[in-house]
Amino acid sequence: MKKIVFVLTAILAFSLSSSAQSKKELTKEEMVKQESLKKESPEVNAKNDALELTKFLGLKENQTNDFYRLFEGKYKALQNNLSDERKAELSRVMEAKIRATLGDDLMSKLEKNETLYKRLVN
Repeated sequence: MKKIVFVLTAILAFSLSSSAQSKKELTKEEMVKQESLKKESPEVNAKNDALELTKFLGLKENQTNDFYRLFEGKYKALQNNLSDERKAELSRVMEAKIRATLGDDLMSKLEKNETLYKRLVN
């Protein structure tokens, strides 16, 4: 009886230790992105994005403040471990809010600057 309990305990211990090591590995690009997000606070990232957007499009101060709050919410959400579906939904919502705030003329100008556009939306 003692041997059976010992064998079952050993099997359970090995199965738990093997499942603990099956953690998903991140690509280098994902690791760099996560590290850069962790280094700076959401407020700093949001302010940088809002200021760059303002300089590029020549926005007014109240619009800059609106975009700051929008980007701050985005970066706070990205600090949580979101699934790919949630990230895609966040990206879709960000694009819709930016498009609604800017209008067609400014949005087409922003879309021409692909690096800025991708950073703001994704």
